Amino acid sequence: MTVVQNKQYVYLKGEGRSKTIVASMTIHGSVEEAVLMVLADNFIAQGISFKTCSINVTGYGYITAQKRVLPDLGGGYVFKLCQVNGIGPTYLGRAYGPYSRVLYYKCKLSGIIDPKGWDAWQFQGKESQLTYAEVGCEGDGANTTQRVPWEKSLSQDEVNNLIDTSFIDKEGWIGNQPIIL
Repeated sequence: MTVVQNKQYVYLKGEGRSKTIVASMTIHGSVEEAVLMVLADNFIAQGISFKTCSINVTGYGYITAQKRVLPDLGGGYVFKLCQVNGIGPTYLGRAYGPYSRVLYYKCKLSGIIDPKGWDAWQFQGKESQLTYAEVGCEGDGANTTQRVPWEKSLSQDEVNNLIDTSFIDKEGWIGNQPIIL
């Protein structure tokens, strides 16, 4: 299933986490291989369990390139309870904007992750503005001892804010759905 770019504000609702189960969801390097491909902004899935959710890296590169141009803008990427594997090495992300924000939360990271983890890309010298973090991750790629020195250590309040549904609902679009979430 593909949610195309011009179909924003899509809400996919299941009958409950124990009733609606996607047995396998793998994000591959090509669109044709993905079970679920979301190209649009403001997408949410609720009441659905993904038994096997993984990102399959197909070679050297970056998993994310997040763009945030002002510090007070919302947005960012949060990967929660996912698996990252495949062929590497690969970076967890690179800055595509001066205030990029990416969090990997309780993910299983295989040994394909480049030990540096992150790349400031065109924003070298402005790393203090970037928010790149890993919290509670495990696996061979989760060793942060060789990560870039500017990787953030987030407070529990900051983590809670990023993993909460309200983080993706700053504009109130979820609350404005015709059904109660």
